[in-house]
Amino acid sequence: MKTLLNKLEAVAQAGKDYQTFTKTAEGTKGSVKFIFRTEAVKAEECINAYIEVNPESSVAYNQRGKKKMEEGNYEEAISEFLNGLELEQVIDEQELRSNLIAAYEYSGDFEKAKELMGEYVEDYPGDAAAAREYLFLGKNRNEEQDTK
Repeated sequence: MKTLLNKLEAVAQAGKDYQTFTKTAEGTKGSVKFIFRTEAVKAEECINAYIEVNPESSVAYNQRGKKKMEEGNYEEAISEFLNGLELEQVIDEQELRSNLIAAYEYSGDFEKAKELMGEYVEDYPGDAAAAREYLFLGKNRNEEQDTK
């Protein structure tokens, strides 16, 4: 179990420095995410066991949060992402923050998602997908207010 999550952390660290599989426009940065597919129950048991031994692993909290999101447990996912972000050393901060925003959005807390996305796009201006999502969040909130 420890070996698996050590490998996950190593890949997350490598992905942090890796910008793209192809080319990006001049002056922009890309981001690369690696996706791991594992059997659900075994993955969750493995992550929980790893966190017990290594409670300072932001990658493990991120993985557990993503698992909670897959299950539709958005409040628990939010808690896991926040736990990962509160650690002293966070090697996957951008992904954790992106996942946290998504969890707030899926939970229906669009105001919090928009607030966090505003901070995110300031910190990661090269993330074009996040910029589009920020506009989407703003547009949807304005449309809701117009109908009230």
